[in-house]
Amino acid sequence: MQVDKTTARIQASGELAIRDLPFAPGTLVEVLVMGSVRSAAEREQEWARMMQAVQAQTISAEDIATEIDRPAAMRQALTAVAQAGTFATVDDVSAWQRELRVDRAQPGRED
Repeated sequence: MQVDKTTARIQASGELAIRDLPFAPGTLVEVLVMGSVRSAAEREQEWARMMQAVQAQTISAEDIATEIDRPAAMRQALTAVAQAGTFATVDDVSAWQRELRVDRAQPGRED
């Protein structure tokens, strides 16, 4: 389940508008509205603590090298799969995918 937490202010009209949500248009979402119990200063302090924790993390040269090498490792793995002929019998990829998904229920798609 994808969750997005944000804050917003109720407009003078009593309406609430939330913009730039990380969901595709048309996605059915559940909405829970709660009054904020923390002051702006408390939220700011929490944000500062979180940023300090993030900044305290170190990234090693090995971590960087791993990230740089990841695409090459993926290419190597995909080449090995292709050379092994793993999917050589698949003529129509779309039909193959539909066949695989027939038995699996799709969450949120009751139709």
